[in-house]
Amino acid sequence: MRNFGWLVSFAVLALIWTVYYLAMHITGGILTKVDMAVCGAVLLFCAAVILGHIYCFWKRRK
Repeated sequence: MRNFGWLVSFAVLALIWTVYYLAMHITGGILTKVDMAVCGAVLLFCAAVILGHIYCFWKRRK
């Protein structure tokens, strides 16, 4: 099995950046539908990567 630790690190950083970006645009009142679509896609990707890594880690541990 390959080591995808860098992908998990990227997903965590992208998740933090996305939440920060959304918070700044929401409080500034400049959030658009395109922002919501792109950030939603990034959030889904990050969640899938992180949950997939947790699942593989848990599966290997048993």
